[in-house]
Amino acid sequence: MGRTVGKYKHTKDLREFFNDRFIPEPNSGCWLWTGGWEVFGYGCIRKGPDKKHLLAHRVSYELHKGPIPEGLWVCHKCDIPQCVNPDHLFLGTPRENALDMHQKGRAADNKLHAARGEDKFNSKLTDADVKDILVSAASTKSLARKYKVVPSTISRIRKGIGWTHVRLNE
Repeated sequence: MGRTVGKYKHTKDLREFFNDRFIPEPNSGCWLWTGGWEVFGYGCIRKGPDKKHLLAHRVSYELHKGPIPEGLWVCHKCDIPQCVNPDHLFLGTPRENALDMHQKGRAADNKLHAARGEDKFNSKLTDADVKDILVSAASTKSLARKYKVVPSTISRIRKGIGWTHVRLNE
């Protein structure tokens, strides 16, 4: 019998899956998640019978330190969302996390937090790419292949839903 991770039994399988999806970064000590990411840059895992979305840093905490008490968040000392090094993780309340964010200059009013377009850490496109997409006569699918994004990204750009800050005349 293993411990429970999220709602799932911790098995050798999950530990192996986890261990195959990060690489140690020697300068910072971070373990950078190489698996899937969710929209805010946190690693995610889809495991278990219903493929529930588990955040990789929470899985790391539970695998290495034990259960997360209800109402507590797993926070990062290093402020790197992709980091899953248990030594960089600590438990805190939502309020403590917000205070930590504010003290480190990462609050919502901070310009760094409001990054968009090519300034986002996980952006695959540049502003120049988006301008090319907007004027291109090529099909959505061919542009998606060219820029290594999903077709819906191209479609959203063309419909004026995504990358709205990019203007052709600038």
